[in-house]
Amino acid sequence: MEREGKHMPQTTEKKTVKVTVQVEVEEQRISDLLCAALEGGVGYWCRIMGYEYPSGLSHSDFEFPHVEVVLAGGKCFCHDAEQPDSHYKTLDAAERERWTLTREKLEKGLHVMAEKYPKHFADFHAENDDAETGDVFLQCCLFGELVYG
Repeated sequence: MEREGKHMPQTTEKKTVKVTVQVEVEEQRISDLLCAALEGGVGYWCRIMGYEYPSGLSHSDFEFPHVEVVLAGGKCFCHDAEQPDSHYKTLDAAERERWTLTREKLEKGLHVMAEKYPKHFADFHAENDDAETGDVFLQCCLFGELVYG
């Protein structure tokens, strides 16, 4: 291809343009993705230790606590599946925080997944997500990257 009498340099490198798009995500979709993670995708590396319920609420206020508590503003405490249940209690405060799922971490996790793992985010956005997508999402929420699998 010629332009103004000059030859374009030959290259095998693909040139790309990065485009950032803002997407609104319904809470129900986040709930569905978290459910896919906690009920099927992360059992090989993660266990739920317990919850901190939002003020004035208890376990009986939630049909699916492992999903709804965090979206309502509470916390879900997780730990490494390879460790005994007491493992969470022996972690220092910074490590416990790392394994504590909050609404803020859910929102950050979506951003991380979109940025670092766009294939999985595209599957989620197209409602083609599964347990693997949920696994990637939860790791993005808790660690900011894929650590397991």
